[in-house]
Amino acid sequence: MEFFDILNEDGSKSGIKKERNAVHKDGDLHASVHIWIIRRFDGVKKVLLQKRAMDKDSYPGCLDASCTGHIDAGEEISTAAVRELSEELNIKADFSDFIFITQFHVNERNVFHNDEVFINNEINNVFILSDKISVDELKAQESEIDELLWADSETVRSELENNFPENKYCIDLNEFNTVMKFYEDNIKDE
Repeated sequence: MEFFDILNEDGSKSGIKKERNAVHKDGDLHASVHIWIIRRFDGVKKVLLQKRAMDKDSYPGCLDASCTGHIDAGEEISTAAVRELSEELNIKADFSDFIFITQFHVNERNVFHNDEVFINNEINNVFILSDKISVDELKAQESEIDELLWADSETVRSELENNFPENKYCIDLNEFNTVMKFYEDNIKDE
C-alpha cells in the first residue's frame, strides 16, 4: 500500500498521512514529481514520452512526461525524483543532475476503468534531467509503462494545443510549454 503526505494549500505538509486510493477518492492535495528528458537528434528537439500501461488506474494508455510519480509519505522531493527515475526508466542519477523548473497545481476529476470518480489534486514538482546523463540504457518499468518513445517536441505541442488526437496525452499544455521554454532559454545544445 502506498501512503502520501496530505498537503496544506500552501504546499506544506499537514501532518496527515493517507492511503493512495483514499487520497484520489477524496481529492486530498498531495505531491508528485514530473521529470522531462529532452535531447536533440539530427538537429530535431525530441522529448522522451512514456505510454502509461493500459491497466493503470489513472490515464491508462495516455502519453505522459518522461517520468512521473508520487512522493511517498515521509519522502523528500529529491529522494522521490531519484527513485522514480531509477524505477521507471532504469536511469541512475544524483539529485544534482535534476534541474528544477517549477511547481504546477493540478486539480481535475476523471472517470477511468471502474466508473468511480478519480480526483487528481496534486502539486507537480517539475524537473528536466541534465543532458550530461546518458539515456543509452533506458528500460521501461513494465508494470507502469507500455512503451517509451522519442517524439518531436513541436508535434507534441501542436497535438496538445489542438487536443488531437483526443485523449492521446495526459500532459498539461502549460507545463509542457514551460518546460520547453526553459530548455530553449537555458540548456546549451552540444
